[in-house]
Amino acid sequence: GLAAACRGACGCVWLLLLLPRGAALLRLRRERARWSRKAVDGCPVLVSPDVGPALVGFTSLAIVIPRWFLDLPGETRRLALLHAGEHLQAGDTRLLALGLGLAALVPWNAAIWWQVRRLRAATELDCDTRVLRAGVSARAYAGALLDVGARSRAWRIFQPALAEPKSLLSRRIVAMLTKPQRTAWLRAGGYGLAVVALLVLACETPAPERTVGASAGPAATDQSAAGPGIVSLGDVKAANGQPPE
Repeated sequence: GLAAACRGACGCVWLLLLLPRGAALLRLRRERARWSRKAVDGCPVLVSPDVGPALVGFTSLAIVIPRWFLDLPGETRRLALLHAGEHLQAGDTRLLALGLGLAALVPWNAAIWWQVRRLRAATELDCDTRVLRAGVSARAYAGALLDVGARSRAWRIFQPALAEPKSLLSRRIVAMLTKPQRTAWLRAGGYGLAVVALLVLACETPAPERTVGASAGPAATDQSAAGPGIVSLGDVKAANGQPPE
């Protein structure tokens, strides 16, 4: 029936999305066994023919660089390895793997994959912030990202990496080179003061007075007008058997 067709469609989507990643993981495992270990600028790395720079592994993380990386200027290599080292210390690879695992449970949910993509961008932007806090020049760091990113081959299975979509790289460079606007804090403070003023005004505004007995009708109004304990002329005439006027 319809339920069986839906389950079959979901299974096909699951296979189409996860089989390529599974094949890439198997290929990575085979190739990693052939990569050589080397210390580059005091940092232990794996040297591959053309994969990287990136982090590989889950339980035993390692930085992998391609052979052409060794021919880069020393400052470019240092900044690129500093970037990879920040990812390594923060455990960003495990975080991204967890996000991919959650998305794999519901591969037909486009919103989950969108959040995974945003998570990847957030890890890169956060890593850039940590690198710049170490006293690195933003222009030199951006130049290193451009140099390495232009030569890297992007494999989506390697995350995080310097081999990434050019749109994300452009966004990162714009973020690090754009100076924060001081007026933003002023606007935020002004909005906060406006909210506090509105709250104070709402608390100080007196509540509207309610008229007691406003809906009791004409008879209740006449009785209340006579006052408590006062006998009206209508009551006297009614007591003497005279019709009220």
